[in-house]
Amino acid sequence: MERQHLKLMDMIATFVGALDERELFQSIISHTGRQHARFGVSRSHFVAFGDAFIWSLEQQFGPAFTPELREAWIALYKAVRSEMIRAAQEAATCKPHLDGRAIKMPRSMGTTARHECRDRRGRGWCCG
Repeated sequence: MERQHLKLMDMIATFVGALDERELFQSIISHTGRQHARFGVSRSHFVAFGDAFIWSLEQQFGPAFTPELREAWIALYKAVRSEMIRAAQEAATCKPHLDGRAIKMPRSMGTTARHECRDRRGRGWCCG
């Protein structure tokens, strides 16, 4: 369980660290959503995790976790959750093909390059 805890903390730090780099932020979230789809994570799991995550922040920070800060974290988590669910759904219907490009992923993702495809709107996602 300690390993999962560290992975979660690394992922949160990665999300927050990439907030100012939209394309990187999008790629990280999409990649994470596809990974979670392979583990069988469903929409209801994401919702339950979000509730527990916000609750744990409230417990950890107490009065310093102001209503404004709470709303900011909820907004961030909802954006992450929506993108992860979208990426997971696309991954479930994707057929392997060869028109992707390699992209560099953060070290915390456990890989140095990843096959990435683009949808019709130019958003990053991956088939495998």
